Amino acid sequence: MAIRKLTLMHGACALMFAALAAGNASAQGTILTFEDQYPGFESEGELEPDYAGFNWSGSPGFVTSLSATTGGFRNGTIGQVGLVAYDGSVTFSRATAFNFLDSYVASAWRDGESVTVEGWRNGAMTYSSSFLVSTSQGKFAFNFTNVDKVSFRGEGGVTILDANAGEGAHLVLDNLSVSEISPVPEPATVWMLLGGSLVLLAAARRRKAHKA
Repeated sequence: MAIRKLTLMHGACALMFAALAAGNASAQGTILTFEDQYPGFESEGELEPDYAGFNWSGSPGFVTSLSATTGGFRNGTIGQVGLVAYDGSVTFSRATAFNFLDSYVASAWRDGESVTVEGWRNGAMTYSSSFLVSTSQGKFAFNFTNVDKVSFRGEGGVTILDANAGEGAHLVLDNLSVSEISPVPEPATVWMLLGGSLVLLAAARRRKAHKA
């Protein structure tokens, strides 16, 4: 009977761990590449305001690596298309919270441009990260969890000395990595599973007492 009791308890524990694992597995990761924004003929354009289920504001657009022969427009894009934040400002948000993990960031025309990235939740700033970028591409980790809005702001820096260089604090962003919030099993669910295991144990004891 002791062996049977342990087997039942192991089964109940397995069910609880399975429920926890299922909740964690449902956290889907997404990389926003902006490749589907390229219509095939324009080198620059406006970003869809609801791209990938987010609300985009500030001064967002898309840019292709063909837009310029130098600078961040060329260096900052992965593949063929990237997000451009004209004047260095862009915000993306949605009603349900998400995690913002990392992104590639470059300045279109400046070296040493200062970038501040903020994460917000219900109107309160919960994260802030500042760093310098150049016209060469760099990957930056943020790990903002449980936010509903992320804002980028770029300013300052020195315009590169190049005959083909443009002007402005534009930022080029690409491969923004976001993920969904992992749902945590409700305490009631865990207690229900535990209660089920206790019912099985009680039933086994009754069967043993009946046979005796």
